[in-house]
Amino acid sequence: MQRFSSGFLAVMLFLFSSVIWAGSFKAGWDAYSSTDYTTALSEWQDLADSGDPDACYGMGLLYGNGFGVDMDDELALKYYGIAAAAGHAEAQYNLGVMHQNGWGVPINEHSWHWAGFTRWTSRKVTTPSKRTSGSRLRRNSVTSTRS
Repeated sequence: MQRFSSGFLAVMLFLFSSVIWAGSFKAGWDAYSSTDYTTALSEWQDLADSGDPDACYGMGLLYGNGFGVDMDDELALKYYGIAAAAGHAEAQYNLGVMHQNGWGVPINEHSWHWAGFTRWTSRKVTTPSKRTSGSRLRRNSVTSTRS
């Protein structure tokens, strides 16, 4: 019985070691919200690398805006893509905004449809509002350096 308990404990520690050692999305979000981007990056990096959709969304925000890291559209697209594929609605939206504006990809005026706008509302959507395009991408009001 002692051998079973030790073996079971070892297996459980191995399975949950990534959870034990990985950062916390909430701690990263709190750091991000208070503009402590270095802490947000350290909290989210391992989680994002293991495929956590929320952490991937957070990493997309960091790289897409150049908060605490060099602005890198390729990495922002990568992380938003992972989160979007897992069904993360805000990542889907931001990915669509990046495609619509040509940030890291050729401009695609119809990307809003791919981003799932028609699923977010029961009414027929014909086009996203030009006034709101990109407003959710830039969570902290900063001037964009994009051309």
